[in-house]
Amino acid sequence: MYNWQNPEWPEFQYDASEFAKHEREFLKKAGQIDGKFMYFTKQQSELTLVDLLVSEAIKSSAIEGEMISRTDLSSSIKRHLGFDTPQFFIKDKRSAGFAKLLVSSRESFESPLSESMLFEWHTLLMQGQYINNVGAWRSHTEPMRVISGSIGKEIVHFEAPPSSQVQKEMNRFFDWFSQANLQSILIKAAIAHLYFESIHPFEDGNGRIGRLISEKALSMGLGKPVMFSISTIIEKKRNEYYEALKNAQQSLKIGDWVLWFCEMVIEAQDAFDDIVSFSIKKAKFFEKNNANFNLRQNKAIAKMLEKGEFFEGGMSAKKYVSITRCSLATATRDLVELAEKGILAINGNGRSRNYQIIFD
Repeated sequence: MYNWQNPEWPEFQYDASEFAKHEREFLKKAGQIDGKFMYFTKQQSELTLVDLLVSEAIKSSAIEGEMISRTDLSSSIKRHLGFDTPQFFIKDKRSAGFAKLLVSSRESFESPLSESMLFEWHTLLMQGQYINNVGAWRSHTEPMRVISGSIGKEIVHFEAPPSSQVQKEMNRFFDWFSQANLQSILIKAAIAHLYFESIHPFEDGNGRIGRLISEKALSMGLGKPVMFSISTIIEKKRNEYYEALKNAQQSLKIGDWVLWFCEMVIEAQDAFDDIVSFSIKKAKFFEKNNANFNLRQNKAIAKMLEKGEFFEGGMSAKKYVSITRCSLATATRDLVELAEKGILAINGNGRSRNYQIIFD
């Protein structure tokens, strides 16, 4: 029996007191991230948001086994956010649609969740793809099943309600979403995702839209758009995510699912907090040392910082040549100069010598 076949559906059962500490931690971390953003300039905040939305789109698509263009995504997101961007031909129409969807969902986070909103989301998400019932509920008569395995050896993980019941189920879902004044923001977001995925109302795109609905619930609870990506963590734990979802869809007792969701959201907050903290370190580093760089050094240092706190393998003279297009002798001289100034640390000797940035 699946959850929606239970006579008590959709009366989900859980003990809210078990997740009170998760809610406190979630709210605390949200405040800490907001506090760190006070150190950002307007440009830094905007670029961080672009990076966040690009990551959300790529990781959410990857969860479903799809790859989309990072370049087209970034360009489209910047344009929809109002950046002064040059004309750019978008080859990947899926990227353009997903970009508009992510920006639109953030800008309308306070608006009530509705059928027309989800139809608009689905139309944008399916842009550039050819499927039936775009911007409409599924209508096929065959069962909607979540399966894995090769042809003839399929494993059915879940079967959603028949298409004939989708309209009634979604009407009830919208009523629940608008009236569920739960004390816990996290619990509402966890249930919203599970509830929507259990109905599985669209032909395709249910996972990506379901995750956006979760983030909408979190944003409405916080009173501002969330500044982290749950898809970034789910993509890392894809098998674990599907297993937790499958188990939750077998019963109305969803304590394990809520726990998994709460821990995943807090991990997503931590991941984004690390990004924000590193961005602050980068800004302070450039503020302190920028005058000490020539143009080549500035380009190389920027490339190192682009890759994170520890540039994989360190900066070698050969890498420096590749980035700056200078001679090997010039590269060696520039790197030694940065080391002497205390900007780079030297690791190894001879051919294995490399350099890493020294942060205060």
